[in-house]
Amino acid sequence: AEAKDEIIRKDSFEKLVEEGNQHLAELQAEKALGEFNAAKNLVQNEEELGIARACIERGDRELARQKQVKACFAQAISALEATERIWGDWADTGQLGNLADGPETAIRCCQRALALETSKDTPEHKALQRMLQSCQLWKAADERLLESRQGVTSFEDAEGQSALRRYQEAHRQQQ
Repeated sequence: AEAKDEIIRKDSFEKLVEEGNQHLAELQAEKALGEFNAAKNLVQNEEELGIARACIERGDRELARQKQVKACFAQAISALEATERIWGDWADTGQLGNLADGPETAIRCCQRALALETSKDTPEHKALQRMLQSCQLWKAADERLLESRQGVTSFEDAEGQSALRRYQEAHRQQQ
């Protein structure tokens, strides 16, 4: 009975390690860690303990990497949400909002996340690439808005100067 129990335990240990490795390869770090920790609970010797610890270490590293990627993505979203919108500010106050902070910060966050994302063919990598492209387009659009707003200011200034000259000329003619 003891030999049979040992065979069942050993098979369970190996199956948990194998499933954990498969889930880790599929970037399912939390699931893999659950399996690796369950395997560790079945350890009966130093060799198995070494295997379980190595698996848990790999799982912990992968989970930490995934959390860093998610944090970078969340920071990018927060940077965009916090950005003062140029035309909204201008309509309310006549002043332009700060254009560089939000999209530029979001671009840097996306670039950091992409550097951490090890697999290039995952949906996560593709989403990060699209997010980066969106941030770059957002920044370019803000720059175009700024250019057009500066053009409007120049136009308004020119119109104001022209109106002032007409007023002054009309005032001189009345004297």
